[in-house]
Formats: sequence, structure tokens, C-alpha cells
Amino acid sequence: MDNQEYLSKLHSEILIIMDEIHRVCVENGLKYYLVGGSLLGAVRHKGFIPWDDDLDIAMPRQDLDKFIEIASSKLEKYCYLNWITTNINYWNLFPKVCLTNTLFDEGKYNNAYKMGIFVDIFPLDVSSSYTKELETIKQTMKRWHYISSAKNITSKTVKTMVYKIISFFVSNKYSYKAQRNACLKAQNLGSDHYANFGSQYKLQKQTMPIEWYGQGTLLPFEDRQYYVPSEYIKVIESIYGDNYMQLPPLEKRRSHYPRKVQFLDKTIMTFEEPQKRITVNEQ
Repeated sequence: MDNQEYLSKLHSEILIIMDEIHRVCVENGLKYYLVGGSLLGAVRHKGFIPWDDDLDIAMPRQDLDKFIEIASSKLEKYCYLNWITTNINYWNLFPKVCLTNTLFDEGKYNNAYKMGIFVDIFPLDVSSSYTKELETIKQTMKRWHYISSAKNITSKTVKTMVYKIISFFVSNKYSYKAQRNACLKAQNLGSDHYANFGSQYKLQKQTMPIEWYGQGTLLPFEDRQYYVPSEYIKVIESIYGDNYMQLPPLEKRRSHYPRKVQFLDKTIMTFEEPQKRITVNEQ
């Protein structure tokens, strides 16, 4: 099985998760938006970016809080929420909805962080337009994130070991509350923008007027439709510039490629560094 077959199989199972998130949000009046590369894929490819192996959405903080509250009772059993409220070992900055009876092992975490194939959900926090104060908030949030993540990362760098020592004295639940409180301070600076503190992109590119997100609009994605920001072109240009329709060179078309994936049909794929060769074990 080659990389393209792997991505096709992975995409089909990610869509199972996304369909369920979409259903729960629509039935309960919650806003969500495709963001990042998933939004770019919707506009440029009408679906996944061909070499992308994840799907990212964002929710306004209050909608995400409600989603977390109802997830255990509203999600069908083939999906589950991975978050500090459901997994005491969870440490990431944002929750994930995972596919039951699957595995997506990124290889850099210990067994406590093993999880299924997933969709990321980033919180959008009310804020001012971009300021240095927002960067200070993000740095505070990241420090707490490093403390909780150090418990699960297998790396033994000096920085990681220092945070591992600190993490012995700080629970993940306490760290999460500290991260959340840091993000909520952004609303003291203003109330007409959203800041995505969990994004991999620079905060300056991810702090946008709330009106750009709006109520959202449906765009085709593969053979279904998902919500994107109302002013989705402005959102895309903020991150990728005005040449977003141009494909990047081959050397910049990156996939995450985990160490091991198990699909719903029990097919197991393992990836060998650095060539990313795939070994398939069909059970």
C-alpha cells in the first residue's frame, strides 16, 4: 500500500468523525468552522489538501464549552471526546474527537497519550486586535502546556527534563485551568476579534475580526458540506496570503505520518523513518 492509498483510507475515517461533529453542532445550535489547512482544502480542492492527513476545526470558546459538556451524551458511541474531562492524562491545548477502536500513534508520546484517529477542535477566544499583550498571554499558556505535556513526551532534552520535574508537582487539571485562565484574559483587551492561541500559525495571522467568522457558511468538502467562516477568503488570506490557490513545491507538501495507525477494519500501518515507507498488516 502506498502513501496515497494510506491518505485515502485515513481521510475516509476522519470524515466519519467530522460528520458526527457536524451533526451534534447543527442539532444543538453550536458554531464551528473549518480552519487552517482544512479551510484551504475546502476552497482550493473542495476537500482535503491531497497530502494532508488531518482535519482542523475551531469553535468560539462558549460553543466549545457547551460541546464538551454534551459530548458524552450526544456523540454516537463510535466517537469519543479526548479531553481533560474524559482523560486525566490528556495535556494538549485543545480537545480532539476520536474514532473508537482505531489508533493514531505519533510515536513521540508514551502510552498514556495513545488515541484514535481524530479531528482537532481549537477554541476561539474573544480578544482585541493583535497586540504584544496577546503574545504575552500565548507565552503564558504555552509554559503551562509544556509542564503538562512533559509528562507524556518521550524526548529527553534538557528543556523537557526540566519541565518533567516541574510536572511532578502540577496536575494536568491545574495546568489546564491555568491555560484557560490565561486565554480568557484576552477579552479584557477587547471584544471585537477572535484569537486562536492553539494554532501552529503565528498569532498575528490568527487574530481576526469576529465578523469574519460570523454565522458561518456551508462549502463543499469531498462529497458533503461543512461550515467555514462567513468571510472565508479574508481568513485564508490572513494566513496564506493572496496567492493561496498556488500549490506549494513538492518539498513543502508535508504530512504528519504517525508511527502507527490502526483503522476500523483492523488494518494496521506502520511508518519507517526517514523514508516514510509503509508496512501494512491486515488482520
